[in-house]
Amino acid sequence: MKIAYLICAHKNPDQLNRLIGALQNEHVLFFIHIDAKADEAIFREALKNTTAIFSKKRVRVNWGGFSQVDAWMILLEEAQAHHPDYFINLSGQDYPLQSPQKIAQFFTTAKGKNFIEYFSLPHASWAGGGMQRLNGYYYQDVESTLLRRIFARLGDFRGQRTFPKNFAPVAGGAWFALTAKTVSDLFTQRATWEAVETHLRRSLGPDEIFFQTVLSSYLAPQDLISDHLRAIRWQESAANPDIYTEKDFEQLCVSGKLFARKFDVAIDANILDRIDRELLL
Repeated sequence: MKIAYLICAHKNPDQLNRLIGALQNEHVLFFIHIDAKADEAIFREALKNTTAIFSKKRVRVNWGGFSQVDAWMILLEEAQAHHPDYFINLSGQDYPLQSPQKIAQFFTTAKGKNFIEYFSLPHASWAGGGMQRLNGYYYQDVESTLLRRIFARLGDFRGQRTFPKNFAPVAGGAWFALTAKTVSDLFTQRATWEAVETHLRRSLGPDEIFFQTVLSSYLAPQDLISDHLRAIRWQESAANPDIYTEKDFEQLCVSGKLFARKFDVAIDANILDRIDRELLL
């Protein structure tokens, strides 16, 4: 079982190095995208003793923008050349809850299933059902705050948008584990979903909509499992998930998940120490 981990990061290079160390074995590859707003040199220095492969292309990743999807697509395309069996995306603040051997065994027994949380929009778990993310005009990847405000104001006069025909909006968490065939089909069928990409480039949080919408349009339901395989704890209306600390260890132990997010060694490194000692056996 050959696994490609696709990791997007923008801070904490030493924590990223620790994440790679926790997942490393002879059947694992790491592909790293460093936000173009960050200094890649410090990440290269931190990871110089790893097998990490840095992406040849970098984008400026903005919260809520399609740039996050662009970063994942860059990593997916570059990792394809190494022919992994599974592609798993992570942030630099994720961490495994099971050993590399147990993770590999999980995907061996998965028999070609794909894993990503997904549900149809509108959905009660999203504020307002979530359709406002698609129907309005958003400019998260415009760097100038002033221009974003001007474009948003102009968008107010353009009325609601209509989602592309032949696609139903589907959403979920931005995390996935995809088979080699699924990733290959994603690229070969690009012409069929370009209208979705165009629409989502002016939507809010498309990293939580793009893959779900496209994959559910051509994968059989039995091949697409609604589970992103990680423990994440959200507070109501929060823009980001909670940071796990050592007091959450028992909760993580019983989660049954392969990974968890989010961690920050500047806040609590002890939780990672304990995961290393007691879970990654």
